Amino acid sequence: MTENSREVVLLQNMWQFLEFLEKRPAKLTQTKNLTLKWLDDFSKATGILGTVDENGFKRMNQQEWPEVDIAAVIAELAKLTMNRKGIKIITKKGRDYLAKDISSRTNILFDAYWNRLDWRYIFPYGEEDKNAAYYLQKAREYALGVLQDLDRTHNRGRIDFLGFSEILRKPLGLILINHLGQDLPERVRACIRQVIIEMFEQLGLFDCFYDIEKKQYRSKEWEHKELKSFQITETGRRIISENYGENIPDRIMPLIRTNFCWN
Repeated sequence: MTENSREVVLLQNMWQFLEFLEKRPAKLTQTKNLTLKWLDDFSKATGILGTVDENGFKRMNQQEWPEVDIAAVIAELAKLTMNRKGIKIITKKGRDYLAKDISSRTNILFDAYWNRLDWRYIFPYGEEDKNAAYYLQKAREYALGVLQDLDRTHNRGRIDFLGFSEILRKPLGLILINHLGQDLPERVRACIRQVIIEMFEQLGLFDCFYDIEKKQYRSKEWEHKELKSFQITETGRRIISENYGENIPDRIMPLIRTNFCWN
């Protein structure tokens, strides 16, 4: 079964995160994370995730609330929030954000993700200088050019994810090698899916299409979703056009070619 999905999770969660933070400034831990008490209260008020994960384990820190975590990180990068004396508060820019239209909010979040966020935060696997997300981010303008070309050649229709990932993986020489010397192209594709496809979907720039398969182990049942294709939305076309220059591919050539060591 194929399912269409446009999960603008980041846009939706950011709104709720900032609204709740405006009413309830958040006390921070010594590592400058949101406290479990604040996260629990936020979860109960908004219905975003819960104190227990899908495997039945209690969430123990901010990073185990992934939807909240990415919203908190992006908000700080966009200067929508700030930390003051151990308390996270919404800024004037954050309050202005809540009053803006959806197009302006999308621009703000995309800029923070595209230009300020270190993509290794989303895909942290591998040594710091041998991380697929690090090199993919260096060639992100090339990825925009590829998206524009594929959108044009597919008459604004669906784009095959595997084909798109191979257009990035092979020319850029993105390779992950494990300790046995085995190439792991599926891990590179996972990186592309997480740092580009899923983030674009969360901002409403892509519609994604998944194959859904029901699985069962003993008494537990779940649905396995495999990304098959995606389609650029009108908002996505606008964002890509505004952030892509015709001369950019020439500036990043010759393309990055390197080997990665999978840890």
